[in-house]
Amino acid sequence: MENTTADISNELAARITGAAHHKNVLLIYQKNATMPELTYCLISKILNWHKTSLTWICWDEPANMVKKRLDYFECNTNSTNIIDTVSNIANDKHTIICAPTNFSPIMRNVHKLMKNGEHILVLDNPGKTGIQNSGTAFINFQSTLLNNKDPNVTIITSIESNLLDTNMQKLLSPQYDIVFHINKDTIQFKGPTEKKQITYSIKDNKLILEPLFTSNVSKINDIFGISPEETVTLDKIVKNQIDAHKEMLM
Repeated sequence: MENTTADISNELAARITGAAHHKNVLLIYQKNATMPELTYCLISKILNWHKTSLTWICWDEPANMVKKRLDYFECNTNSTNIIDTVSNIANDKHTIICAPTNFSPIMRNVHKLMKNGEHILVLDNPGKTGIQNSGTAFINFQSTLLNNKDPNVTIITSIESNLLDTNMQKLLSPQYDIVFHINKDTIQFKGPTEKKQITYSIKDNKLILEPLFTSNVSKINDIFGISPEETVTLDKIVKNQIDAHKEMLM
C-alpha cells in the first residue's frame, strides 16, 4: 500500500549525501525558474538530513544577501563561510573578499576552509564574471575542485542556462554526478536508463518534489538512480516516514 505523501525531496537529499562518496550537483536553470530560492531550499533540505559545514562562493549576490537568505530558508550549518566576489567589504571573519575571475586565491581559500572533513561547497551562479569573461579559466578551476575534493565534500553549482553555450555545457555536465535542468515548475535530469522529469514547488520556504512519494523503494531508485548502498539508507527513511505517518493517524 502506498503512502500518499507527495514530497520526495528527502530521497534527493539522501541521494546527494547519503553514500560514502557524496554527490556533486549541477543546476542549470532558465530565467523563469524559481531561483535562487530553489538552491537555498535544496541546501536547507540537505542540511536537515545531514548537518555539516558550508562554504558559499557568491558571484551573483553579495555576502550580506547570502546570509539573509541562509537564515530565511533555515540553512542550519555547523559553520558557514562566504567567499564574496561581488562586494569589496568583509563585515566579519567568516567573509573573504576575492576578485571574481582570480581563481587562484579562491582555490586556496576553499582548500583551507574545507580541510576539516565533511562540507558543502556552493558555486553560486558564476555567470558573466566567472564564465563568459573567463570560461576556460573557470572550467579549469571547477575541474580542479571536483577532481581533488574529499569524498565527504558535496559541490553544488548553479548556472543560468543562457550563460552557457553548447560547448560549455558539454564540458561542465559530465563532471557532475547529478545534472538538473530547471524551468518554471519542472526539473529534468538523466535517470539510470532515460531522461526523467519531476515537478517542484516551494511552500513555506520548503522544497517539494513530485511525483507521488511511494513506499516502493524500487520506484524511487528508478527516479534518482540509487546505488545499493544508498538503497539501505532510503529503506530507513521510508520506514521512518511510514512510522511517523502511522503515529499521526493514531
